[in-house]
Amino acid sequence: MERSAKQALERLRGVLGVARSISDSHDEGELLDLISTSVCEHLGFGRCIIYILEPDSNFRARAGANLPGAAPVELPAGYKIPLAAYQRVESGCERIGGVVYLDGRSPLLSDPEVAPHFISTPASAGGAGEWHPASLLFAPLLGDGGTLIGLLNPDDPLDGKLPDPDSALVLESFASLSSIALKLVRANSEAAARVRILEAQRQQVARLFEASTTLQREIQLDAMLSEMVRTMAEAGGFSRVGLMLLEPGSSRLRVRATYGISSEQVRHLLDNELDLEDFAPMMRPEARISRSYLLDHTRFPIPDELLAALSVPDARPDWKPGMWHPLDSLTIPLYDEESALIGLISIDEPVNGLFPEPYHVEALEYFADQCATAVSQVTRFRRLESLAHTDGLTRLPNRATFMSRMLRSLAECIKREAPAALLFVDLDHFKEINDSYGHLNGDLVLRAVGRRLRNSLRTADLIGRYGGEEFVVFLPETPLPNALAAAEKLRKRIESHTAGLAEDGHLKATISIGVATTADLDPSVLANPEHAGKRLMALADSALYQAKAGGRNRVSHDFSLNGSHQYRFTTPSGGARLRHLA
Repeated sequence: MERSAKQALERLRGVLGVARSISDSHDEGELLDLISTSVCEHLGFGRCIIYILEPDSNFRARAGANLPGAAPVELPAGYKIPLAAYQRVESGCERIGGVVYLDGRSPLLSDPEVAPHFISTPASAGGAGEWHPASLLFAPLLGDGGTLIGLLNPDDPLDGKLPDPDSALVLESFASLSSIALKLVRANSEAAARVRILEAQRQQVARLFEASTTLQREIQLDAMLSEMVRTMAEAGGFSRVGLMLLEPGSSRLRVRATYGISSEQVRHLLDNELDLEDFAPMMRPEARISRSYLLDHTRFPIPDELLAALSVPDARPDWKPGMWHPLDSLTIPLYDEESALIGLISIDEPVNGLFPEPYHVEALEYFADQCATAVSQVTRFRRLESLAHTDGLTRLPNRATFMSRMLRSLAECIKREAPAALLFVDLDHFKEINDSYGHLNGDLVLRAVGRRLRNSLRTADLIGRYGGEEFVVFLPETPLPNALAAAEKLRKRIESHTAGLAEDGHLKATISIGVATTADLDPSVLANPEHAGKRLMALADSALYQAKAGGRNRVSHDFSLNGSHQYRFTTPSGGARLRHLA
């Protein structure tokens, strides 16, 4: 007994020798490594594994140590001890003080609820009636209120003997010290993470306020999202972050910002169309933590199709069970103010190689909310911008927006000495359409005409609703013959494709078009694009007047009072030909 007490005292001295190092630890992974190593070196065990209880009610190995000469143990991939299995062992064990001990010959180890979850390990020493290779020894790690947060699992006592009460008391004391150190390092880590997050948040808010107008915010959205994912990665301690937004009105996801992902991998993601449904396996209810999804690949397999689309990198050479693997994932949903899902943030490769703690995930969610707010603000701005710049009935640019865009395009043409043309389009007899068929059918005609005009133009061409039944079209890089041909194409398309819009099927719409080009302007006017634009509009309006005076459903380039330089189609309903009246 005296020898046992003396041995326990020596071990206690050894434990106290490392106590300061344990209390000074600031990294959880380093702390757990130090604890497991100290158990082996100072408490006389060949091996020690530390298990941490995770939110899914499973203990997973987070650290382990082997003394030189002790038989090493490699845990299988995905190894875990369910809380229920441990509680079953605890309920049928022999207790040595506060330490849980189960003899390797106990029938409990054959229990179907226990047997699959515990591994028999080789012993360095031992004999009959002493330590059995299948024996289990656990010193609980306790958190606030005595809640179980983990287990110290010493194994393979070097003297081959069972722990006596004195040795068990030392082990129990060391577990208590380790629990306090673990609580402190987690509190310190959480505080440090919150400081980093708050400081990054402060900087982000400052940057957002620098973009003082909604227009600037619109222009800078992609830059802001890129900055946010960078901050999430650096402040959160991750190597790779990707942000995807849902395309409006669909379940398709589009990559909008990345960090730590090569341009080749980004192209791979863009080439492989991702759908929200593809991410369902990574967002299982069982994997939920806070409002995010932390997926452990050893528990939940990922479909091969999704793996191919995501281009998952290889595992790091030093990977072992309990560490983060490239097949693991953290997915944070993005919600707008109305709690509608608008996108996802995928986070990967923690710098410390470990699974993030719940408080860490919550801090990352705080940043995700920033991203969602920025996206929502821009979406709202786009809706307001659309109302301000778009005609509500035809969805074409309104008069002010068209004029602004037309003047910019005209200025470019003048600068390059390129020709340009303006078409003034008027819907014929629109008052009669409203009087005969009603305003609802009149609106249908305006929408149909606007849509067909727009669909008949080139990408660079501009169109807008000028007001009432009038439309305007600007054709950059277009000389007069091409402009007249384009106008005739529009006239024919409306004449041929608007029949049957009204309920009785008899309504048919036609248009008249006035054409003017930059070649019709006095060269001195071209020095001022704004004056040139106004003059071009006036000439096209005059030509439109002549087209309507000449019988409607025609194209005119006649904007002079004496009728010179008039071009028009004299047989618009069939066999049209272009005639110049000198």
